Amino acid sequence: MTLSYRPSRPGRATVRRVSYLKGESTMSLTLTMHEIARSSRTKGPIIQYWVGGLPPEERAFITNFGKGHEDSWRIFHTKSGIDAHWKGDYKTADDALAALQNEY
Repeated sequence: MTLSYRPSRPGRATVRRVSYLKGESTMSLTLTMHEIARSSRTKGPIIQYWVGGLPPEERAFITNFGKGHEDSWRIFHTKSGIDAHWKGDYKTADDALAALQNEY
């Protein structure tokens, strides 16, 4: 398995790529975070991302439920249209994305 990482920068997507052998072929999966919400309209910190790069039947969001200066990032991940619940308590959005990536 190979894993590459590019740290996120303000206003940029975080990209993690994983490659692994499945049978005799190599499968590559790239997850990306895309900003969809900020606190205080458009000038505050990012509070929610949608995750791209998932298989077509999956959706995921990473959201900060923290208050004040205490971040608490959680993941909402659905598969095949089945609803999920918010899970996790991560210090950063990158940590939450890494946890989601570990499911693959």
